[in-house]
Amino acid sequence: ITDISVSVGTNGIQTTYNMRTFTPKFGRFSRSNAEAMKRIGQNRLRVQRRTSLAIFKLKTRLALKQSKEIFKSTINTGKVVNDMNSPHELLVGSLTPFQPSIPSKRTIIASMEMKEITTQFDNFGNKAFMGWEGLIRPVSMDGDGGLPGYANFTIGCVPTNSQGAQPPIFTDQGLESGVYNETIDQNRINPFSNPASQTVRDQLEDKAHSAGDYVGHDMDLLGAETSSPEGVSGIGINMRTVGFADSDGSNYSDDYRMFAMRGPILLQSWGYDLDGRPIPNEDDTDVAASGGTFTGLGTHFLSKWLKKPHTWPVAPVDLRFDRQRGVWVAPPSYRLLFVDLLEDLCPGSNAKAQINQTKTGIQLKDGEGDNTDGYIRVYDSTNATFASGEALMVYYDSVNCQHTVIEGPQPSLFNINCDQDISNPTFIRYFNEIVAGTGIRGSTMVDNCARVLLESNIKIGGGDDNLGNTLFETLSFSKNFHITQEDDCVINIDTSGDRIHFGKLDGDLNAASSATMSIWANDPLADTTENITVYDWFLGAGETLDTGKKVKVEFYSNKWYVTTAEC
Repeated sequence: ITDISVSVGTNGIQTTYNMRTFTPKFGRFSRSNAEAMKRIGQNRLRVQRRTSLAIFKLKTRLALKQSKEIFKSTINTGKVVNDMNSPHELLVGSLTPFQPSIPSKRTIIASMEMKEITTQFDNFGNKAFMGWEGLIRPVSMDGDGGLPGYANFTIGCVPTNSQGAQPPIFTDQGLESGVYNETIDQNRINPFSNPASQTVRDQLEDKAHSAGDYVGHDMDLLGAETSSPEGVSGIGINMRTVGFADSDGSNYSDDYRMFAMRGPILLQSWGYDLDGRPIPNEDDTDVAASGGTFTGLGTHFLSKWLKKPHTWPVAPVDLRFDRQRGVWVAPPSYRLLFVDLLEDLCPGSNAKAQINQTKTGIQLKDGEGDNTDGYIRVYDSTNATFASGEALMVYYDSVNCQHTVIEGPQPSLFNINCDQDISNPTFIRYFNEIVAGTGIRGSTMVDNCARVLLESNIKIGGGDDNLGNTLFETLSFSKNFHITQEDDCVINIDTSGDRIHFGKLDGDLNAASSATMSIWANDPLADTTENITVYDWFLGAGETLDTGKKVKVEFYSNKWYVTTAEC
């Protein structure tokens, strides 16, 4: 406010104010003075920055001049240049704490010219150094310019997927000389492998055709050792200059400080999905694809997709760490599991099972890292019946999200030896029908006992030839296959159509007792000289069937019972 006036008249009292936005006052600290001092301060800071930068550059040039001879003796002189606009040949990086009290760290990375390397000698042993050749290499598609070109290839029977790897095998029947079992671990795909003259990281030597063929890696610039160079010495400046290594490999080191690609790797690319369909797809739209939605399943790419990077999928690369080999790999297929059923599994149904970790070759861990049992629900795909306690092989169907049976115990007629009771149902299975031709395998029992040999067809016989050898092209059973065991491992096989025998008692049969019966068969009936043990089923207390009586017997619950007798 610069002036105030008041007037009194017929119209009343009037007050008039005069104001200005800015009026200089003599002797006061005016706005113009403040702005002038601000400009002076800003100019002073600008001059200080320029002076500091000039001093820094001068120190750098002096340091470069002092160490120029060192670089010439140890580093590719083509990389030591004086042009202020020369490209940066070197990556430098380190880890520094965010805050002293917090254990987390931040990554610092910068690129620089070779002539600036002396500025990084402070804390040299905690910094990584690497030339660009450690990350990228010049190539071509077809070898243009003398550069490496694309690898040649031959498409197999499945052009959309790689064929399965060959598992380890032996080349001799003694199973001693193995192939396809070469060790390929972290040490054998190490990009910084050393020559044989070094004591560590030289495992690739055993992959060389001969000792003279093996040399170390070709990285030109790498950080090594812990102290910065002080002058010309046996190894010169402490950076690996492999392209100019001494013949004894002195420019290699037991350890290096270099750079790695940060993971998980985020990738934007066009390509193909798991089923080999192009993506972005011809059935997609620009709007949908640029928004990350890919539903098209056509056999061609989106129109002009090569010049539409905004339609390419953006996603992290899924790699899994192999703890045994120490490498990152693409996720492998699920392993096959061996399980023991905890309940009966009916055809087309499902049941609970426990993973047999010993047979599977694994040790399951819970969320705390402790050993634990494993249980799954398995689904039948074989249209077979499996009893509780039986062992199965299953795989995980990632489409239907369930464990599916591949194989279980093969149907068997008997599986016994001399120390087992053939009448025990554990060792005998009964089938409504068995048709055996070229598709059933058998097993050989212990020596001198009954054996079943199923080759291109079926042969049933006894090891001591008591039963002879009968060869079958087709063998059919309909509730009529029975096996009995007698002394000295002699196996009697009865295949009568209705599980009924006719014969004569060789001894008295008392109530609730047993006796021996001679089997009569053929037409007319005659003694076959074969005998079986029969049991009473209908005699009253004190009653007896005398020796020589004609009887009819039927097989129930693993025994022959007399059901009809001569009066």
